[in-house]
Amino acid sequence: MLTNDNISDIFKLTASLMDLHGENPFKAKSYSSVVYQIDKSEVNLSEKPKNELISLGISDGMASKVIEIVQTGTFAELQQLLDKTPKGVLEMLSVKGLGGKKVKTLWDELKKYRAIKASLEGINSVSAGLVLAVAFFLFDTISLNYLNGFVMLGTFIALMSEKISPTIIIIIGLSLGYFI
Repeated sequence: MLTNDNISDIFKLTASLMDLHGENPFKAKSYSSVVYQIDKSEVNLSEKPKNELISLGISDGMASKVIEIVQTGTFAELQQLLDKTPKGVLEMLSVKGLGGKKVKTLWDELKKYRAIKASLEGINSVSAGLVLAVAFFLFDTISLNYLNGFVMLGTFIALMSEKISPTIIIIIGLSLGYFI
């Protein structure tokens, strides 16, 4: 069962993410306002139906979101914001004193530096470069045939794809290397 603190934390995160992504500031403020209402409430909101939430001063829209949070642990708008937020940026939001606006400023400033921007984009290009370097190194010790070339090219293409985890690709490659 969710407590008021749990529900409040979910709305705080939503407000911070809205600030971070430059969403409508009035909408972000409405999430902050409902946090205040939840924090001052002495009744457990997770046990209340929508009409009682409204009678406690929570708007109809926010009451619907509270019900959704109680039922699923989250709500659609928060999930959309989480999906477009890098993990490292989410971790920055957990630092005490850093809200969405400050993290957005930091994030925007960090993206100006080429090396940091490249590292924020992920390790796929680094992994692919390492595979290519290892491939050239291995060409000295193995014969060049279609199977070896196909495996190296396939690994390179798979690593460049962001849909497959580099760890999975490496495990598959090691397994294929052992059995082939």
